[in-house]
Amino acid sequence: FFLLAGLLLLVVTCVPLAIALKRRVDRAKERALADSEHHHSVAELVEKEEAWWKKHARSVKRRLKIIDQIIRELKAARTIAIAGHMRPDGDCIGSELALAYALKNLGKKVTAFNQDEIPEKLAFLDPGKILTGPRPPRPFDAVVVTDCANFERMGAIRDSISKRGPLINIDHHGSNTR
Repeated sequence: FFLLAGLLLLVVTCVPLAIALKRRVDRAKERALADSEHHHSVAELVEKEEAWWKKHARSVKRRLKIIDQIIRELKAARTIAIAGHMRPDGDCIGSELALAYALKNLGKKVTAFNQDEIPEKLAFLDPGKILTGPRPPRPFDAVVVTDCANFERMGAIRDSISKRGPLINIDHHGSNTR
């Protein structure tokens, strides 16, 4: 459970950082090769990247602490709701279903839902029809909201999860309010 949940959360939160770092290194190498007047040594490139890591280390450590906290919460939870945003797209549906199936395989009681139905063109993603619409409120030990930049964007699902433990927000949008 820890490995699967940790890996999922690591991918969601740290992979974008690693991709950004790789792009920075690649751009630095390209600049060094393209600039014939200023030959940058490998040592200079390494120094620049070390400076970047020193500047961003606190942010990376904070993210890893958050991942540990999420793993603890999901481990302790028996009943988990997974929700996404109104008018769900492939991002939303895919992340909800991946998390739902992973948690179900770990023996968790999972309810996954959205305010709106899955668009017909994406229905193939949920052949087991585990994503449903809003339901009357009931208690959940934890709620995970995926691909949703703010609480209002959940729509009618907000009422369905009003009786809950911790709310875990996994999202990649820069406009995220949590």
